[in-house]
Amino acid sequence: MNEKQYFLVFFLVVGMLLGSAATLSYIEDPGGAFSDNTYEGGIANILLSGHNVANVKNYDERLLQKDVIKNDRRKIDVIVLGSSRSMQLRSSEFSGQTFFNHGVSGASIEDHIAILDLYQEKGTIPKTIIIGVDPWILNANNNQNRWTSLKQEYQNGIARICSTSLQYNPDSENIGSNIDRYFSLISRPIIIASIMEIFRESYYPTDCDELDVAVRLKDGAFSDPSSSRIKTIGQIDSSANEYANRNPIYSLGNFTYIDKDSKTRFESTIHYLKTKNVTVILFLPPYHPIVYQKMKTDSRYMIVGEVERYFKDFALMENIQTVGSYDPNLLNLSSIDFYDGQHPSRETIKKIFAEVNISK
Repeated sequence: MNEKQYFLVFFLVVGMLLGSAATLSYIEDPGGAFSDNTYEGGIANILLSGHNVANVKNYDERLLQKDVIKNDRRKIDVIVLGSSRSMQLRSSEFSGQTFFNHGVSGASIEDHIAILDLYQEKGTIPKTIIIGVDPWILNANNNQNRWTSLKQEYQNGIARICSTSLQYNPDSENIGSNIDRYFSLISRPIIIASIMEIFRESYYPTDCDELDVAVRLKDGAFSDPSSSRIKTIGQIDSSANEYANRNPIYSLGNFTYIDKDSKTRFESTIHYLKTKNVTVILFLPPYHPIVYQKMKTDSRYMIVGEVERYFKDFALMENIQTVGSYDPNLLNLSSIDFYDGQHPSRETIKKIFAEVNISK
């Protein structure tokens, strides 16, 4: 076989693989670009009926938020925007208020803007918004791209913020055309999500808050399976050591400076919310002591301390309340207060927010 024939076979094989991937993506359609998302829609319907949902796996958390907001007829007073590190916040911390936790795994600033726009599109916005400000939301190299499930909402949100902000330049955003949804069929996140669709397990309604399987609670919060919640201190520390020795630590790779664009998007979002008379609270979820010690002593992660100082200085300047700290020592936390290297336990979150008062 000559060189031309090798190239022909190569391109034929690549074409077949891309075609197969695109076909799978179109059939499963995890991003909802070509059909309704009945899987996430079913979860949303159970939550909105007043029940928890057990055994939730391999689903698009962003599309779930979209379905919940679209179909929830209540006026929500308090919401949480954040990552899985903020998912333990529950309605019981905000007695007398309608509450929903819109936490999504690996949340980035794009997620926050997109979910806010879903409320704006609906014509309502909560009075109080708690934003989990994980350090990686200011890292240009955080490798978080799951927000693209809500790409259109993010683009709409940026345009809305730009219309009231003198700080943000809309030309810095790449607003895609309708053809993007077809190219998305062969994007890595969509292909992976399409494969996950095949292995989905059945979820079911429950009134239990804690089970052996993961439970998404009716207020949007997340209850980990018992295998994650019930551990010895040795198991927790072992998990934290493993997390601290990842290369890099989750979403903190190549984090040598605070990204100017991410910072501007964050600040513009806060300023926009203030024009809507929204009370904003910034939540800095703590890390396990072993992990934070690594961040203090390893030059690759020392910027985490700088990020915390930035958020607190900005909040002080804007008269915004901050809760928590990345540093567990400032909160008198130890290993027992965590599930693993980055997730504070339900009891810890409850303790951190015990002194937070939100006016009705």
